[in-house]
Amino acid sequence: MEKITEVVNGKLISYRWWNSDKTEIKPEHVQALEESAENRIFEMIQDGWGSGELNDNIHMTDDDPEDGVDYSGWWSIKTVEPEDKLIDASVMNDVVEALTQASKSDHASNCECKGEHLSMPHKYCTCHVRQALIALDRLKKN
Repeated sequence: MEKITEVVNGKLISYRWWNSDKTEIKPEHVQALEESAENRIFEMIQDGWGSGELNDNIHMTDDDPEDGVDYSGWWSIKTVEPEDKLIDASVMNDVVEALTQASKSDHASNCECKGEHLSMPHKYCTCHVRQALIALDRLKKN
């Protein structure tokens, strides 16, 4: 289970939990692990730490072993510059796709340019430039 919190006061906090037998974390343990991580991270930040280990043992249901389920984890904090933003994944995918298409010297069969610059690979075809401009515009608006 991995969680990245929102940027708070220019800090991005992330943590990850796993259990000793490498099986999936039980859904009924997730909330307890989140609370445990947040409490421990707060304590460690107050002591001046910027990252650290997480450990917990949870016994919540009759399905859990008598001695509980051991979980381990790791957390870290990163300073984020004010101009840094978390970018929407769909916007980033559009930018990556546009740049990938613009970098191709061969054209897909569905390319709108119909190979207008196949004989001049140093030029960009208009459909790839248009796709890149649209993606960059979305990125700027994000």
